[in-house]
Amino acid sequence: MEIKEFNFSLNDISNLGEVRNFSIVGDDGAIFSLVLKRTVGSVVTYYNFSTDTFGSEYKRLKNRRCNNGIFNDSIVFPASGLGPTDDPNIYNLYLYAEYALGTTHIPYVEARFTDDTIDINSCVGSNSAVLEKILYQYPSVGVSISASAVSPSIPTHLQGTSHSNASFTFQRETSTGVLPFSAQVTLGSTKVGRILKQPQASDIASFVSFTPQYPLPIPGVTANFNNESGISLTITNLPRSSSNTLVVAEPGSVAVGMTIKGVAIDGVHDIDYPVIITAVLDNTITVNKNLTIANVVANATITANDIRYRRWLIHSNSSVHTLVPGLVCIGSHLQDNTTIQRYLDQTTYNTEVTAQDGSVTDDSFTVTNFDVPAIDTLGQKPTISNGVITNQQGYITFNKAQVVSTMTATKAYAYGQNALITTTGLDVSFTDLKIEVADVNTTVNDADANGTDPLTTFDVASVSGIMDDVSVMSGVNLNSGVTTPVVTNISSSTITVTPGAHKLQNGQGLTFKGAGRVFTLSGNVEFNSITPVGGSPSLLSLSFDLEKLIAAS
Repeated sequence: MEIKEFNFSLNDISNLGEVRNFSIVGDDGAIFSLVLKRTVGSVVTYYNFSTDTFGSEYKRLKNRRCNNGIFNDSIVFPASGLGPTDDPNIYNLYLYAEYALGTTHIPYVEARFTDDTIDINSCVGSNSAVLEKILYQYPSVGVSISASAVSPSIPTHLQGTSHSNASFTFQRETSTGVLPFSAQVTLGSTKVGRILKQPQASDIASFVSFTPQYPLPIPGVTANFNNESGISLTITNLPRSSSNTLVVAEPGSVAVGMTIKGVAIDGVHDIDYPVIITAVLDNTITVNKNLTIANVVANATITANDIRYRRWLIHSNSSVHTLVPGLVCIGSHLQDNTTIQRYLDQTTYNTEVTAQDGSVTDDSFTVTNFDVPAIDTLGQKPTISNGVITNQQGYITFNKAQVVSTMTATKAYAYGQNALITTTGLDVSFTDLKIEVADVNTTVNDADANGTDPLTTFDVASVSGIMDDVSVMSGVNLNSGVTTPVVTNISSSTITVTPGAHKLQNGQGLTFKGAGRVFTLSGNVEFNSITPVGGSPSLLSLSFDLEKLIAAS
């Protein structure tokens, strides 16, 4: 007799606890036992199928029978109490086919992860008495939708903002219905802004960080910065044996980040990665790798250049598994408008084809010179923990060649639903998005405002939030014979409106629309899937790119 199926949902267990049904399918009369082990940190407990609780004593569901080919039951998983930074609770299920009673599992079919370790949950059957499955209970996932100044460049007018978030808490691997949200941003006390456009889902961003470490040349593509011929240097301390320092006769002529080349040092076509200057002290230069150079006259001469590179190996503390082509990359060491992008160099040739009758037709064909992917692992295996990828080493390609410098953490911004899935693990959709600016209210603070004499220029208690040529004034005592007045000049606390001639009263209230400091973004959000990518925190943030939505000064 055989155990044929173990039907048990292997989705992550809710942090709040849940009851999960299971069924064991086999030949009629097949006998099995079941053990459930729970690991919380270093503490191991076992499930008591009689009391539906976990305890330190080893327990099992012993010698149960598949009647009419099936056995049904359920397990009560308790709430975890895990915090955002805690490791998951681990549940190991061991289904034993009772050999002594004539029961076996169906033949074993193995499955493996991309790191070549066994994927227990995807394996089928067993060649032994036991079949194992594993479940995880992670902390709840906190998601915030922010109207913060997440703009990649953070222009001056968006600096110093304050904001409130719309916050949600979800269980992993779940979905939600449509949820309303609202978030608010307040510009700095000396700033004023107006709405550029209504928001779209493509204006919502998240970012991941990575650090480029070493450049890799694309032969025939890498070029000298500004087409410089390079700086000639003479090494004075040859020979070198596995050394990363060189003494040169021309102190002060080179800088950190330059690539060095020579008969014995080929910085562009180096076997692994270029030779880069990492430090300069007097006439001693330090490079990024150990070199062995013979004491030969030709080897004494090298050239230092500022070289641009498109392709980069990322640092071991970074990962490419949360990166996708098209991400906007921001860093002081990168050129403006840098993105992660495939490099494709093709040449099209035009030819004339002569037919048998002597007629000629034009034809063309395209030759691919270089085709370098935006993200490439080059066969490196990922790091997998708890069944998910937590790190994947690899290479990225930029749309622009970058001058080598001291590389620092780089933020890669993802816009739009598809990119957010990869960078955060959130499959999310937005509808009914809108942005509104709060009206600005102030009072007339001008002794000349007597309610009788018409005024075009007058003082107010505060001009905060009022914008030239944008703010529209409303209130009592306005000239009813003119169109809605617009503020056309602000000087200190004095404003000018056009059309003018309003018989205002000192101390009366005025309202200004169209510009301000307080903006509210709102809409509906639906989370179709909530599965944070491996290695990501249980606190995720989505933010509006305010630079696309607000113009301010």
